[in-house]
Amino acid sequence: MASTLYSSNEVAASDSHANDRNNLLLLTRLVLRGLLEHCMQANNRMLAADTPQLQHLFIMVEKVLRHGFKYAAQRTLITLKTPEMELWNLIERIGRTSKEIEESVSCVQQLPHISSPICRVRAWLRLAVMQKKLSDYFQALVENKLLLRECYEDWALLRHETTGVVMAGSLIGLSVIDCNLFLREDDLSRQALSVDLNMYIKIPTVLIDSEDDEEDEENAKKKSMDRLAKEAADELKNILDQKNYLEELNRQLAANVTNLKLRLARYEVGLGSKSASVSEV
Repeated sequence: MASTLYSSNEVAASDSHANDRNNLLLLTRLVLRGLLEHCMQANNRMLAADTPQLQHLFIMVEKVLRHGFKYAAQRTLITLKTPEMELWNLIERIGRTSKEIEESVSCVQQLPHISSPICRVRAWLRLAVMQKKLSDYFQALVENKLLLRECYEDWALLRHETTGVVMAGSLIGLSVIDCNLFLREDDLSRQALSVDLNMYIKIPTVLIDSEDDEEDEENAKKKSMDRLAKEAADELKNILDQKNYLEELNRQLAANVTNLKLRLARYEVGLGSKSASVSEV
C-alpha cells in the first residue's frame, strides 16, 4: 500500500514537472513570436532597448536558465555562493567549451560598471542577442550533457530533448533582428520578474450572459492554449525534420571531404613516384 502511494506521488510529481516544462517553453515561444511579429509589423528590425517584447523575452529566457537549476543551498546548509553567482559560474563553464562563448563571457567580465552576478548573466544574454548568437550558445549548453546533468535536475527544461533542443532552435529567429542595448548595472538590476501575457494571448470577445462569463472565458482560454500547443507541436515536428536533414547533409559532406582527402593523398603519392623516376633517369 505504501509503495503504491509512493509510486502515485512520483507520477504526480513527474506530471507536474512536465506541465511546468511545457508551459514555460510554450510561453517563451509565444513571447518570441510576439517580438518577431512586432518587428515585421513595424517594418523595422532595429529594436530599441526599451521595446516591451524584447524585455519580456529576456525575462523568459532567464526563467528557462533557472528552471531546474541545482543551487548549492538546496543540497547543503552552508554555501558560500549566492544562486546568482552559481548561475554565472555555469555560463563561465560553458565558455570553456567554446572559444566564441569564452570571448563573450570575457567581454562581460571586463565591463567596468557591471559587478553583480545576476547583472552579468543578463548582460551576457543581451550581448548574445546583439551578436545574433543566443541560439548557438543555448545549443552548446544543451549538447553538454555532463554539465547539464551536474547543474540541472532531471526534470529541467534544458535536459529534455523535446524542450531543450526546441528552445535552442526557436531562438534562431532572433538572427533577423538588430538591436543596440545598453549594458548598465542600474538598468539590468531593475529587470522585471514577470511578463504580462495579455499582450500575447488574444481571447475573442463575444456577447454572453453574465452568469456564463466565467465558464465561457475559461473555455476560450483553454481553446487558445490548445491551439498554441498544436502549433508548437507542428513547429517541433518541422524543426526535428530540418535537424535530421541537416545531420544527414553534414554526414554526406563529411564523407565527401574524406574521399577528396584520400584522392588528394593518392595524387600526391603518384606525383612523388613520378618525380623519383625522373630523377633516376
